[in-house]
Amino acid sequence: SLMRIFASDKVSSLMQKLGMQEGEAIEHPWVTKAIENAQKKVEAHNFDIRKNLLEYDDVSNDQRRVIYDQRNELMEIESIKDTIDSLWLEQLQNIFSTHIQPGSLEEQWDIEGLEAGIFELFGMNISVRKMLESDDSLYEETLFDALAEEISAMYAEKRKALGEELISSIEKDVMLSVLDSNWKDHLAAMDYLRQGIGLRGYAQKNPKQEYKRDAFDMFSDMLDSIKRDVIVILARLDVDQILNPAPPPMETPAAKVRRNDPCPCGSGKKYKHCHGRQA
Repeated sequence: SLMRIFASDKVSSLMQKLGMQEGEAIEHPWVTKAIENAQKKVEAHNFDIRKNLLEYDDVSNDQRRVIYDQRNELMEIESIKDTIDSLWLEQLQNIFSTHIQPGSLEEQWDIEGLEAGIFELFGMNISVRKMLESDDSLYEETLFDALAEEISAMYAEKRKALGEELISSIEKDVMLSVLDSNWKDHLAAMDYLRQGIGLRGYAQKNPKQEYKRDAFDMFSDMLDSIKRDVIVILARLDVDQILNPAPPPMETPAAKVRRNDPCPCGSGKKYKHCHGRQA
């Protein structure tokens, strides 16, 4: 197969002229010279692969730089409130424009799809149909504004209940955790892409260009996933659970615990205020 890829057609016609049979030992000096040349081409090809891998690594390093810069910025900044606020609107806009094509007539709108998309992303049951039925003046832009207001109000309540300091800490933790898990998945996908990309050279495509394009698309998809995942998690924050976490589970103590004794679960509270309440 290497002869097919790297040797010329002349070699095979030459072999036929010399009366070579398939599987027969190749000893003619012309043919051995052609094989040597093919071998050199193989070595040069292998060198190209190594060189290309270095260039592929450059693409990975550029992406790594972007992610680590973002990560460092996240670690240093006190509050990412502005970033989060813009993410709510951006994510709503994505869903909205998917189901309500810009400049389309109301009868063309996919209201059910919009409602399902809002529930999937924000965990909110909003009846867009009822909103439209109860207000004739709603059109594309004002409907978007009305939805944005409802969704913002939902998160503003959480923010108020938790307080600026706690919500800022939660937002940063969520963003860092989502960024790290998506980046880890992306690196695995990039490895897989790098292993298979060389094959495209045989399909008359430029593997380097193909790799760069695919890597860029995958990186863009990863950034979209990060934004989406952050909003999905923040929209579902359970304020009560955060402010009043359930005490850690505890095995039934052997000896009788008195009401005013420290709770055996190690929470530091008195038994009557902790697991004693459940008992």
